[in-house]
Amino acid sequence: GSGDLIGTAIPTDFPWPFLLAGGLHGGNLERVLAYENCIGVDVASGIESEGQPSPGKIDEIARQLKNLSSILQIS
Repeated sequence: GSGDLIGTAIPTDFPWPFLLAGGLHGGNLERVLAYENCIGVDVASGIESEGQPSPGKIDEIARQLKNLSSILQIS
């Protein structure tokens, strides 16, 4: 992906399970909290630096997801 945020608005009460994608990274993963039926996130571009996976960004995403899972009580 390009790492760009998507321009489409998803209603927060979207009635079916879905994956949230489009420019997600460690600095904006909290966006998932707005959606009742978001079952996962695509963070592929959010872990890259210069087209390569970045260990630091991977660690940050993992930390953010752990924090979000405790808020959402996901195991």
